[in-house]
Formats: sequence, C-alpha cells, structure tokens
Amino acid sequence: MNPGDEVAQIVRRNLRLAEDHPLPGDLSFADDLGADSILVMGILVRVEETFGIELTAESVTRSDTLDGLVREVERALAGAGRR
Repeated sequence: MNPGDEVAQIVRRNLRLAEDHPLPGDLSFADDLGADSILVMGILVRVEETFGIELTAESVTRSDTLDGLVREVERALAGAGRR
C-alpha cells in the first residue's frame, strides 16, 4: 500500500467514515469533514506511529487536507531515507 492509501485509511478510521467513503484530497479535515482539533491530533499521532516518523509543528500546520498530510508524510519519509 502506498503512503497516500495508508493515510486515507487512517483518516477514514479516525473520522469513522466507511472504507469506501470518497475522500478527495483537497477536503479540509476541520471545515469539510467536521474533525475537531482532538480528532486531527489523533490522525497525526496514528500517522506518525504507522510510518515511524515525527511530524514537525510546521508540517502539522500544512496538513489540514489529505493531500497536505500525504505530502508531509512523503517529505518525512524521504528525509529519513525511507521511500
């Protein structure tokens, strides 16, 4: 599974969306999907655990959408030499 698919799966699970629920990459976790800050932090923690990375505070602020979060995961994996 590629990082984008894994991140989407984590988002769906944390937001309790059906596995087949469409999840366009440009939807805001908060504004479009109704996730509060605690749910978003849960998503970020799970992503860090899944990929064995640590997201910086700066990267977290750029991660309000699925596309943004996937970019930050890929950036962190590339920085760790794991891509």
